[in-house]
Amino acid sequence: MRQVYVGLLGAVLLSACATSVETPSAFIEARSAIEAADKQDVRTYAPGLLVEARDKLKAAESALENREVAKAKRLSDEAAVSIRLAESKAKLKKSQEAASEIRRSNAVLQSEISN
Repeated sequence: MRQVYVGLLGAVLLSACATSVETPSAFIEARSAIEAADKQDVRTYAPGLLVEARDKLKAAESALENREVAKAKRLSDEAAVSIRLAESKAKLKKSQEAASEIRRSNAVLQSEISN
């Protein structure tokens, strides 16, 4: 009788472990980074990379649903890298626009001084 209870307890514990998959912190961090980037200029200046990051996060979510934790973590890490790259490209493009505007202003000032 005791062996039956121990067997049942083991089965219950195994099924509890099998149903709960811990979400990797990388997934949560990547999702937060994507949400934050979406509210910034990334959507305007690096939309392709934003889409790529979202796709990788979606694939990571699918991997989690299939209990492929290692794959989910890898895809989450890739999504985080993609979004960091997108943020960097957006900052670069904004800086280039600002520099271009400064050059235009300088050219106007130069022409006014020359006249």
